Amino acid sequence: MPEDCKPKYLSVHWSLEGKIDQLPVFEIKNLRQVPLDANFSICMSALYGSYSNALQLIQTIEMYKLLGAQKVMIYTLHHNCCSEAVEEVLQHYIKERTLEVIRWPIDLYFHVSQRWKHSSSGATNIGYYGQVAALNDCLYRNMYRTRFLLLNDIDEIILPFKHKDWHSMMEVLQEQYPSAATFLFENHVFPITVLDSTVSMPSWDKIPGVNMLQCVYRKPKAENSRNHKMLIIARKVTRVSIHTVLIASGGSHLVSSDIAILRHCKKTPQPLRPEEQLIRDTTIWRYKEPLTQNVNKTIDIITKLIKDKDDDMCHWADLLFPV
Repeated sequence: MPEDCKPKYLSVHWSLEGKIDQLPVFEIKNLRQVPLDANFSICMSALYGSYSNALQLIQTIEMYKLLGAQKVMIYTLHHNCCSEAVEEVLQHYIKERTLEVIRWPIDLYFHVSQRWKHSSSGATNIGYYGQVAALNDCLYRNMYRTRFLLLNDIDEIILPFKHKDWHSMMEVLQEQYPSAATFLFENHVFPITVLDSTVSMPSWDKIPGVNMLQCVYRKPKAENSRNHKMLIIARKVTRVSIHTVLIASGGSHLVSSDIAILRHCKKTPQPLRPEEQLIRDTTIWRYKEPLTQNVNKTIDIITKLIKDKDDDMCHWADLLFPV
């Protein structure tokens, strides 16, 4: 190709011979730099299994906003991805322009597995609902729309310890590690089976889901754990997996747990006694007041929207979002 020629379209084919006039033509989208839509965006893995944790979903998105997120993207399967209450929550954040929902009907075309690895017997042929494909799709959609991209699940939050939000944290980290394209955060599990009941909101009690402000006991970090989650500089990364970057134009840095961790509120297989096996960590309470105000406001808005719908909706609206 001549040096002074600037291509605007391309075609791809494996053969070095033959006619090229019938090949599909693709426009090159990233020829010019465009203004970014967001500083921080979130890519969430696919909702599945009739997900019904409406309260934690609201808390998580509001927490993301407090930490600096301008855009959240969630992938949803075709079959039974979430409850009606969660669907109402999603619609609220879509209208608010915080959330973009990507319909991800991968379960129409593959036998998907609930585990990260698909079955060798052929019963399933893609692992964990196509999570890796969804994360890469989200990366490509946002590569020229956002500066930073966080890749995590719906029950995970990258929580700073030394900084009030992601912006101030990343200013320091980028100054210290200017060549890094990927920042990895240790996964720390906060079991939802051990809760601090002193933090209670009566208006939240009948909303389905977990109150993550009550999850303040975390398990000690497992030896040799590699299940980090990532915050990446979107334009420097080309391919990702769940816990690592595969292709990037910069290095990776594992962020010290003194600076921030991945806060993962989840069910654990066995009950634990907090005084013996868990570490009390109330860092999330630093955000309790603004988070509570924002969650209450969101619940009020969604409750009103549900009650304003036709009579057919009332039988579950009153149950899931009582006044």
